[in-house]
Amino acid sequence: MNQITLHYYYEWITDETKASIQELCDYELNHKFDIVAKKLLKNPNSTWSIKINIALRDGQFDGIFDAIINGHHARYQREKFANLNDLIVHAFDHLKNDYMKLNNKKWFSAIIEYLGDGFRYLKKRLWNK
Repeated sequence: MNQITLHYYYEWITDETKASIQELCDYELNHKFDIVAKKLLKNPNSTWSIKINIALRDGQFDGIFDAIINGHHARYQREKFANLNDLIVHAFDHLKNDYMKLNNKKWFSAIIEYLGDGFRYLKKRLWNK
């Protein structure tokens, strides 16, 4: 069964701002993440968990976004954003890009494995591994 969960944690955030955070995160997840989510949910055993911690300090927003997508962990920490929307949009953009890179890397690694030892050098040069 597919599972997508968002967990919210707040420090010094008003109830009105909490509602805005949840609304914006839902929008990012359901609209901008639509392609990624569809790929993720093809697997019936997939899991997706994002812990979102937003704090207001000195009139600016700090955020920590811990995401686990099918066992792949990513952590994004952003500080001193005057605009809450920018903080959340940037964090979700980084998460989306990280997940897409992970999928592309797996795809390329599968091709290298299929083609054999002659292409291992190319893989090593591209990813410095």
